[in-house]
Amino acid sequence: MKTVAIDFETANAARDSACSIGVVVYEEKEVVLEKEWYIRPKNNWFHSINTSIHGINANMVEDKPTFDELWPEISPLLENSFVIAHNASFDFSVLRKTLDTYNLEYPELEYSCTMQMARRFWTDLYNHRLSTIAEILEFSFQHHNALEDAKAAMLIFQHISKTISAVNHDEVLNHLSLKKGLLYAGGYKSSSAPKTTKRLKPRSQTNYRLF
Repeated sequence: MKTVAIDFETANAARDSACSIGVVVYEEKEVVLEKEWYIRPKNNWFHSINTSIHGINANMVEDKPTFDELWPEISPLLENSFVIAHNASFDFSVLRKTLDTYNLEYPELEYSCTMQMARRFWTDLYNHRLSTIAEILEFSFQHHNALEDAKAAMLIFQHISKTISAVNHDEVLNHLSLKKGLLYAGGYKSSSAPKTTKRLKPRSQTNYRLF
C-alpha cells in the first residue's frame, strides 16, 4: 500500500472552499509524485485572513479548475492508499465536505494524522506544529504552501518509521498506540489517539533532509 501525504489550503472558513491541494506519493521506497493544484472554489470568495496566511487570492484561481474537475486526476492517487496529513481532522473534513458539495463518492482509503504521531513520539514538546517539528528535524519549508506542508508531513512520518525500524504504516501506528481512520463509500471513521501519553522515544538529533 502506498503512502500519500496531503495538505489543503482554503479560501475562507467554509470547509468546502479548498483553493489548493498538495500531494506527495511514496511508493516502493521512493517518492514518485510531488504536485500542487490550485482550485477554484465555489463562488471564488476569499477571506482576507485566509489570503494573508497562504497568499492565494481569487485572481490567482479564477481560471483554474473546480474540485470536481480535478477529482478524476486526484482520486486515483488516494484510492486504496494510506493517507497522512498534519492535523488530519482539518484536511479530511475539507476533503469530505468538498466531495459532498460536488456529490462525489468517497474513495476507499486508510488515514492517520502526523500531528498525533508527533505528539506520541516527541512527548516533551510544548507544541507539535509543523514549524516546531521542522526545527527539531532541521529542515526548512514554506509553511502554508500546500505542497511544502505535504512534504513536511511525509518527512515526519518517514523519520518516525526509520527511527523505530517500522516496515509498514501499521507498525508505526501500533508502536504509537494510534488507531487509523477510514474513508469509504458512504462514510468514514476518524483516526484517534489515547487521551494520555507517555514518552515513547527520545528526541532524535539526526539531521534529515527533505527527501
